[in-house]
Amino acid sequence: MKYDVFISYSSRNQKVVEAICAYLEQHKVRCFVAYRDIPKGVVWAEAIVEALDESKMMVVVFSEEFNKSDQVNREIELASEDKKPILTFRISDTMFKGAKKYYLKNINWIDAFPNPENLFDSLLNNVNKLIGTSTLEKEVRKTDQKCIEQKRIEREKLETVKKKDKDVLGSHNGHEYVDLGLPSGLKWATCNVGANKPEEYGDYFAWGEHTPKLEYSEKTYKYYITRGFLGFNKSYVSLGDISGKPQYDAARFNWGGSWRLPTKKELDELEENCTWTWTTQGGNKGYKVTGPNGNSIFLPAAGYCYGSSLYGEGYYGGFWSSTPDDDINVNNAYGLFFNGGNESVYCSYYRYGGFTVRPITE
Repeated sequence: MKYDVFISYSSRNQKVVEAICAYLEQHKVRCFVAYRDIPKGVVWAEAIVEALDESKMMVVVFSEEFNKSDQVNREIELASEDKKPILTFRISDTMFKGAKKYYLKNINWIDAFPNPENLFDSLLNNVNKLIGTSTLEKEVRKTDQKCIEQKRIEREKLETVKKKDKDVLGSHNGHEYVDLGLPSGLKWATCNVGANKPEEYGDYFAWGEHTPKLEYSEKTYKYYITRGFLGFNKSYVSLGDISGKPQYDAARFNWGGSWRLPTKKELDELEENCTWTWTTQGGNKGYKVTGPNGNSIFLPAAGYCYGSSLYGEGYYGGFWSSTPDDDINVNNAYGLFFNGGNESVYCSYYRYGGFTVRPITE
């Protein structure tokens, strides 16, 4: 299955859900969360049904807001009909009502209020028991997988050496690029900003910032400001499209020349015109992206930074675009994201999150 856990929640509790998801994924539990994993333009109901089918169990993040949501009733009903384990994580002292009472009252739950983060470890242990994977089993499986992949890694190293002269068609300002044969003629860098090899993760940046940092949160985000008495008036600064603007564009600031962040449209071009193959290069997992002319680049699953920790490395990847999501949510910016070898997903994410940058040049 693609996912270990389907997280059912109210959108009003999204920040708590983000923290739960980050904690579980840090411990190699693959999560589905709708706000992140459903691309725009996809029929919501179909995506939910497919994700539930591909999940081993459901975690319900229960709150007063969840109690009032009708949408989640259908999610719980589907999970119950499929006899999937359901674990309720109560983040408020609220009892079950209506359909929630019918489905959730007689199964085990974790009381996590008033400080949910203190019970994350308990949640993780219970999730591992329900999906039948202990921490020790995961380490054994990981070790076995490394042995199985070792020969493939060695073969890919040889292939990389053979293809390098073919793929790398030039350099600009000291950094190599590949012409993938895209309609726009754009050249894509072979490495992330901060990396020396295609498979290296490189540095992580909040959107609109050009230097890495120790913590990625709203309070450390440069363009999240507070105004007024006691700072109650909070907002994100609108920057417009930042491609090529050195004060905001991490690619232009760090690499100079004509290097810049790709726009939403240019990321869309990469996704639609290339063949995406989940693979391993230099010991790191990610996507080999092959262009119409047969040349390719490698996008590592570098994970993402949330708070002061790195999550999802090895199966989750995110690459910022220069385009803000002003039409839907000014707090977000577009990027190219993928999860665990699934098809690449094009969506937007909170601007304060730490993601990697893959530059382009004309």
